[in-house]
Formats: sequence, structure tokens, C-alpha cells
Amino acid sequence: MAGPSIAAVIDDMKDASLWKATASDQVKSSLRRDAKDDSLCLDYDFAGVSGYAVMRRELPLDWPADFALTTQIKGSGKGNDLQIKFVDTSGDNVWWVNRPNFPLPDTLTEQSFKRRHFSFAWGPTSDKTLQRSQFIEFVIVAGQQGGGAGNLCVGSLSLDSREPAPAAWPEPRRKLGGGEVTLDFQRLREFNGLWFAAGNATRIEASDDNRRWKLLTAQPGRAVFLGEQEWRWLRIRHAGRKPPEVELRDAAQWPDRNAAIAELAKALPRGDLPRAFLGEQNYWTVVGVDGGAQRSGLVSEDGAIELTRGGPSIKPAVRLADGRIVTWAQARIEQSLVEHALPVVQWRHADVELRVEAGADGTAKEPSLLARYTLRNPTSKPQRLSLLLTLRPWQVNPPQQFLSTQGGVSPLPAVSWADGQLTTAGLSIKPRETPNEVRAAGWSAGPALSTLLQAPPLQTLADADAMPSTLMRFDVELAPGQSRTFGWVTGGANLVGRLSRLDRQPCRRELAVCPG
Repeated sequence: MAGPSIAAVIDDMKDASLWKATASDQVKSSLRRDAKDDSLCLDYDFAGVSGYAVMRRELPLDWPADFALTTQIKGSGKGNDLQIKFVDTSGDNVWWVNRPNFPLPDTLTEQSFKRRHFSFAWGPTSDKTLQRSQFIEFVIVAGQQGGGAGNLCVGSLSLDSREPAPAAWPEPRRKLGGGEVTLDFQRLREFNGLWFAAGNATRIEASDDNRRWKLLTAQPGRAVFLGEQEWRWLRIRHAGRKPPEVELRDAAQWPDRNAAIAELAKALPRGDLPRAFLGEQNYWTVVGVDGGAQRSGLVSEDGAIELTRGGPSIKPAVRLADGRIVTWAQARIEQSLVEHALPVVQWRHADVELRVEAGADGTAKEPSLLARYTLRNPTSKPQRLSLLLTLRPWQVNPPQQFLSTQGGVSPLPAVSWADGQLTTAGLSIKPRETPNEVRAAGWSAGPALSTLLQAPPLQTLADADAMPSTLMRFDVELAPGQSRTFGWVTGGANLVGRLSRLDRQPCRRELAVCPG
């Protein structure tokens, strides 16, 4: 959404007297000059309370139809929200860029904010389009995992007036040859990702001058989420005889990775991914120990279990002897409570039944989740069944949830299997029974269950997209009416002892994992 731009420096941050530091009650704030890079810094100390710190100045601006506001930012202090606000003359109407839990870089790093990044925050005006403002504010707000003392340093501010994007983009010019297809959009074009409608790629590069190329990804899958990009040329390498069919996805279509997963979910068999990625309501409840809220997990109505707050989840499925896969989408699902307090999820299918129970053990500082899966053969014939437990890089908390904790994706840089234990992102999962197979695939291979069943055996997998999926397969022969149970616990100092409790612990409110 960009053409030739005209940049204007609107504040070089050299005159600190133009700025004023303020803060909410009990929060300290002050301004100073950074001796190393001459940026202007807001020092703050939340002193154990919630609140905010502000650096503000009067800066009248008439905003062009399309623009990019560019600045340099650095700072210290983790887990806090960064807000950039523009306030009109009345002081009542506010537009902002709000970045929750914003990771401040250690050195001045350029940040660019387009018109689409600004939204109307509050105020009585009926015209909510940012056209003229009188004041600018940089604000640090104490986050749920933040607070403490820190600083925000700001370099020069510039405003680029940009040519608006066309109402409809023309088809890109295509150049084929040598196992490559080069797309020329004829001007700089913004996009957030690529969707491969047919075929696949082995490498994707981009350029703004058709001479110097930047590697975007060397492991593209079907849904390639790249974050905000702006290029004129794309070069796509492929192994097939025909070039792949590729479509751009912009910020409105794919504002985040959750949106890319949602599009992919619609192309996969129903049930391979959670219903929330299909736009359906996903109900869940908490499982954890008393006082362990920050380390509690979630159990979904479909039987998926989130391992820790904001963490990955384990999702069940069953493979029948004829190769068919039973997921939440093929089963009739019921929910019940143990002792009117703890949730149980029951799958019923003509060929198999599955009961999912979850509980918690340990202390608030070192809790452990426990899960139990009871597989039953409801038919009149013997069956060979496989319980499939998949560790997925997303939460039970659905992507539609954004207050406090953003739901959906939970990145996993790597996953490993050793000594009968699955390890990822500081979590350890110990199955009670040894799986027949443990396999894993990176995001580029695709998250389909059929892909995971054919994936390489897992030892250690580091995924460039931080989105690997892992499958543990447990095979069992069941006579008519017979049941078999499987279980796992998450890490802690007493894994072996907690595993034994899956068998011995009677049903009670504190631990909903019951023998029988």
C-alpha cells in the first residue's frame, strides 16, 4: 500500500523542554537525555502498583490520506504495554497504537506505523478518522507480567506521506524459468503472508530493486505467515514442473498467525485443528492447584488440554483399524463433572469411546498437570485401535480471546523426545505408557494428522516457524466392551511419584484422575 513517499522530520528529539513527563498515582516518571545515542528517555518506576508513565508534547499535525509514522525506540523493562497516542485540541478524542506486552529492544530500532495501525481509542467525536491532532504521547502501561522500573527511549520522529494503494491491484507480471517464478507487482506492495492454492515452493525471496534479494523463508508450507512485508518483487523457487499458484494475504486478511492457521484449517479435514480456528465457539474450563492461577491449564469441551497458561496443548484422536481417524468432529461429545467440580469429556462413536480426565497436583509454585484417557471398544468385535495424542503449538484459549492473554498460537521453538519424556518450551510431558511411536513435523510440512502419522521419528526438532507438532501413538487390542487407560503428567521434581498417582489416587476434587 505504498508508492513514492515524502518524509518529513516532525521532531528530532533534540529539545527536551518540549516534552513533559507525567504518571498515574504512586508511579514515578522523569525525562533524561541518553548519552550514547542522544535519544530522549522516559524513566519510570511503578513501585509495585499498576498504572502508567507518559512523555507528552504539543505537536500539531494534519494527517495525510495515507502515511507512515517512523521513529526509533529502545528501552528496558519487560511485560509492559507500549502506547502511542495522538490527542485532538479538545483533549477528549484520542487515537492510538496499542502494543500489549511490547518487547523493547536494547538499542534504537526503527519502528514504522501505518495509518491502518492507528485506531480510534475513545472520545465523543462522530468522525473517528485521524485527520488532525494537537498532542502526542508515548505511554508505558504496567502489564500483567510487567511493572517494576525501566525506561523508554525515543529517537527522531518522521512522517511519510504515501500514495494510497489502488482500489484493485493489477495482476503481477510473471517471469518463469530455471525452476523459479518471479512476480513483479509494478510498485511496492504490502503483504503479511502467502497462500499456496496449488503446488508448493522450496524458497521465497523478495526485492525492492530486482538486484538485491532478501530470503523470506527457506521452508515454506502452504500457509506462509511472514508478518508485515513491503516489496515489489517476489522470487519463488519450486521443485515441480509447473510453478505453484500463489496468492498474497494482506494485513486485513492475515493480521496475525492465527488468521493464517484459520485459513489452513478450512482446507484440512474437519477435526484436525480445533473448532475455534473454524470460527466456532470453543468452551473451556480451568484445571490447576489452589493458588496456582498463573500456572494453571485449560480443558476444552472437546478434550484438548492446555499445559500451562498461554502454553501449548495436547489434543486426542483415535485411529481405527481401517485407517479412519476419529476426532472431536466425528464423535458425539458429552461433558460431566466429578464430584460436581472437575470436568470430564466423553467421546461417543459407533466404533470407539474415549473418556478424557484431567487434574492437577503439587504446589502453587510447582504444579503438575495429570491426564488420563480411557479407550473403550463398544462394538461386538475385537478391535485394534490407536490413541493419538498430539502436542500442538496453540492454546485451548481460542484466538478470538484477546483480553489479558491473546489466545491461539503458542510458539514452540523446539521439541525433543528422550528417556521416555517429551520436552518443549520449558515443559516436560511424561507418558505413563511408552508410545509405540513419537513423530514430529515442522510447520512447513503441515499440521494435518495424516502428515504427522508419516512424519520422521522425533529426537530433536527445531522449527524455523516455532510451530512444530508432535504425535505420540499408543496401539492397543481391545475385546468387545474392553477398556484400556493411558496417561501423562507434566514436569516437576517427582514425575515418577505423580505417574503412580494416575493408578492409585482415588477420585476427589483435588485430583480428577480416577482408577477403574
